Parts: sequence; structure tokens; C-alpha cells
Amino acid sequence: MKVYDTQHIRNIALFGHAGSGKTTLTESFSLLSGAITRKGQVEERNTISDYSDIEHERGSSLFVTPLYIEYNNFKINILDTPGFNDYIGEVISAAKAADTGLILINAQNGMEVGAENGWQYCEVNANPVVFCISKLDVDQANFDNAVDQIQALAGKSATPVQYPLKTGAGFNEVIDLLKMKLLSFDDKGKMNIDDIPASEADKVEKLRSELIESVAETDEDLMNKYFEEGTLTEDEINTGLKKALVARQIFPIFCISGKTNNGASRVLDFVTDVCPSPLELPPVKTLEEKELAYD
Repeated sequence: MKVYDTQHIRNIALFGHAGSGKTTLTESFSLLSGAITRKGQVEERNTISDYSDIEHERGSSLFVTPLYIEYNNFKINILDTPGFNDYIGEVISAAKAADTGLILINAQNGMEVGAENGWQYCEVNANPVVFCISKLDVDQANFDNAVDQIQALAGKSATPVQYPLKTGAGFNEVIDLLKMKLLSFDDKGKMNIDDIPASEADKVEKLRSELIESVAETDEDLMNKYFEEGTLTEDEINTGLKKALVARQIFPIFCISGKTNNGASRVLDFVTDVCPSPLELPPVKTLEEKELAYD
């Protein structure tokens, strides 16, 4: 493995209730990065992060598992956490160690205790948070309901940056409000980029304006530019999002299915392009009020 400077390191932890798809998404990340060549399944007891005999016996994560991938010339350290409340100590330690929390919300079940726990301990540690609405490929998936429940927990600062064109078995397309493109995914999770259908134009314009306003409100320079030009570029939005993530002013919401790999590569791109490196986070204060920087 090559040596990475700190600017090219990302430390993320996956939080969410048992069954929300954290371990499966970890498999997707590993497959897309080339760390593995064949994706394991929890049911087949062959995933790389649930490897202990007791996890195979129980069919779910019991310990926080550290692993890493190399992606887009970045090293991404990943902590896959258990979702049951019995193992909350694992969640607490992962939130303490990680820089950014990815909180998975099961689109079928909505907000569950494991996701609330992840949010709580990210809040305690002032972690930036990205929400991922998972399992959008199941028949009972309800994206809008999941967004409502996320916003009930995190407030309107939780902002969709994507929405699915269709949920259920046919889920493989999302409208991306950052790229202003239609993203589709093949059966291996490879992302294709196309123009947004004309039928979605009005909805996209409304949601895009709401997103830009949310980002602009967190930065005076961006607000001035928005007033002057009426819009912001993707790079300007990403720059504002990074600052807002670190300050916990915005919590983006993505669409994924770990089982089919749909959306996973877009989340990885966001992790490398927008989520902060350790150097971009404020120092931690000790009990004696001494500041400890991340260098």
C-alpha cells in the first residue's frame, strides 16, 4: 500500500440499526475499490467485516470492525458498527475514533434505535454526519417517509442531495441535485451519468434551489454570490457543504442499496471530495481545556 498524507485520508464510521445494511454497504465499498473481487453476503457468512464465529452464528455484527479501502487516490478507513443496543459501547468508541459518521436509515422501517444511537454519539463528539437511506430496492421502501423521520431527528438541516426516480425492485436511478444529472447504476454498481428527464424539471428546480439556499446561508461569501448570480456551481456548493458539514450545519441525505451496489460509488465520491480530512476538523479539548489538534 502506498503512503498517504493526512489530507488524503478519510475516517468514516457506519451507524444504523441491525439490518439497515451497514455490513452489506461495506462489502459494496470494498468491491468498488478493488479491495475484494467477489462480494460477500451476511446470510452466507462470508463478509469481510463480520468474520468471527459468534457473528456468523448470530447473523449480525457484534463488534466494531476496522478496515480500509483505497479509492480515488485516497485511503478511506471504515468502521463497521453493530446495530443492536446491546453493543452500544462499540458504537460509542467508533464515534470517538471516526471523523465522519454515515448513518443508514432502512427505507422500509424508517428511523430505528440503532440510527438514533449513531446520531446521539456523533452529536456528543461533534462528528459531521451524512445520512444514507438504504434498502431502496425493497418493495416497501418509502423514501419520503424516511426523509421526514430524519428531519424529525436532525431538523431541516438534514437536506436531500438526491432522490430516487423509483423505489422497489426497479431502483437503479437517482436524481443528483449536486451534479444536476440523472445517475443510473448497472448490476455491478457502475455509475452512468445522463441528463435529467424533462418530466422532473420542476421538482428538480425547486429542490435544487432549497439546497443552494441551505448551503449559502452557512457562508457569507456564498450568500453574496448567490444573490448576485442566482445560483452556485457544483464546486462552490461542495466547498460550502464541507464547511457546513464540519460545523454540523448541514447533514446531506443520499440514496443507496448495498445489496445491488446502487449509489455506493456516489457516496464514496462524496466522502473523498467533500467529507473532511482529519486536518480540516477543529481540535479536541481535553478535560483540562487543552486543545489537541489532529496532526
